[in-house]
Amino acid sequence: MAINPMMTTRLGFGIASGMDTDGLVKAMSMSQQSKIDAVFKKKVLAEWRRDAYNDVNNLIRIFKDDFISAIGSKSMMRSEAYRTMTVEGGSSAVTVKATTGAAAGLHKIQVDQLATAASHTGTAIGESRLSSTNVTMRAMADRIGIELETTTITGADGEEFEGFEFKINGETFQFKETDRISDIMNKINSNTKAGAKMTYSQLTNSFTLTSTVTGAGSKLEVEEDDSGFFAALGLAGGEDEDSVFNPAAGKNAIVRINGHLFESASNTFTIDGLNYTLNGTTETASEFSVSRDVSKSVDMMKDFVKAFNDLVEKLSGYHTARKNINFGPLVEWQKESMTETEISTWEDKAKEGMLGRDNGLNKVLNSLRSIITANVDGVGSLKDIGITGGKYVPGKPFQIELDEEKLLAALESDPDKVYELMTKSAVKAGGGSAGDPGGILARISAPLDQFTADTKSYNLQTLRDNIYKYDKDISAQTNKLYIMQESLYKKFAAFETSLSKMQTQQGQLNGYFG
Repeated sequence: MAINPMMTTRLGFGIASGMDTDGLVKAMSMSQQSKIDAVFKKKVLAEWRRDAYNDVNNLIRIFKDDFISAIGSKSMMRSEAYRTMTVEGGSSAVTVKATTGAAAGLHKIQVDQLATAASHTGTAIGESRLSSTNVTMRAMADRIGIELETTTITGADGEEFEGFEFKINGETFQFKETDRISDIMNKINSNTKAGAKMTYSQLTNSFTLTSTVTGAGSKLEVEEDDSGFFAALGLAGGEDEDSVFNPAAGKNAIVRINGHLFESASNTFTIDGLNYTLNGTTETASEFSVSRDVSKSVDMMKDFVKAFNDLVEKLSGYHTARKNINFGPLVEWQKESMTETEISTWEDKAKEGMLGRDNGLNKVLNSLRSIITANVDGVGSLKDIGITGGKYVPGKPFQIELDEEKLLAALESDPDKVYELMTKSAVKAGGGSAGDPGGILARISAPLDQFTADTKSYNLQTLRDNIYKYDKDISAQTNKLYIMQESLYKKFAAFETSLSKMQTQQGQLNGYFG
């Protein structure tokens, strides 16, 4: 361990005696240094064990996030993993995606009308186009000779200013004539309550105000004072009692699906398990087919089986690894004579077996092994869908194997049964009765969750407490070492002083009798 950096400067060799003072002090305080080294090694072992638990918990988290979380990229909890549907055919005017509830077969769709939003496009603003909308409202009004009439406005913060205000679909907006058009547009477009979007087209040199809601029910009511704001943007005209202008009314989408007329306020809708996105109209009906694609489900199950085996292999590796008694934590003075490669190799071997024979890991592995032959009440077992235990290999962890043909047949015959086998929810025990452990994923998740909870609440907490105690002990023992060495250095300094005086006196006597 490093000596206190605040200690006094010490001489390494005695001036009078020529003795290796540092070496003697280190040798005489070796017993105290050994105490510090012993505690330091305990601390390092505790840190390594802590890191090993964290590594295992991270392996568990990644596996669960991928395959057991409902939002995982490879989640086996989603029904889509067992009832994958494929759509073929159709036209560019309609995008169709099938959900698990879609019926396989041939379908027809014709798009007579797209859903539109209520909107109003103004007249051209002057003879030349705007290079950008980063111009003030005052400059815009001057551009086309409109007189803006500002009034005293009380803002939301209670501050009064000269400006103008108006309402879009009942939502109030307030601006100053020095505000830029781009800022005004951003404020309107970001207000979800107003439900409107303002845009500018350089092609037509005009502004457009559009409802963000499509369909016959969309509205665009604009109430303005006498400021002339919308007139300055070319958007006024056709005034009625409800709005500054009369917008073009929104329309519903009109389609014919398998000969049946259907209307939708949106161009995106779902009906009978099929998600439709309308991109354009068609003069005739286009055909598309929906079919079950179990090959994707088989591929997902193959990924799951591989990930499960990898997890078991890694957990088993932690559990079966044995501590190498010939290697342990290195203290600083030991590292001084080693290269970085030698230190890394040594510590890799020293870290082996940190979780060897860990009871928690043993429980997890036993629970995962039992899942292979587990029977899910009313549904069956993994064997029914082609998943069985692999061939026993001495010295290797248990694995599972997948019979793709058997799984394929199970998915084609009854995908709902496969889905329930894997995803059936566990039911907690109550009223003295045993709970239902649920399907395969619930049975896998339970021991993994228990291990993580136990290590966090007990193992890791205990290790953190021990590491804190070791740090305090090392600090106290290092202080003792400092005091001991300081005392020895003082004694050697006194000895050197006495020896120096004696040598001086002897020199004087030699000179006298010379």
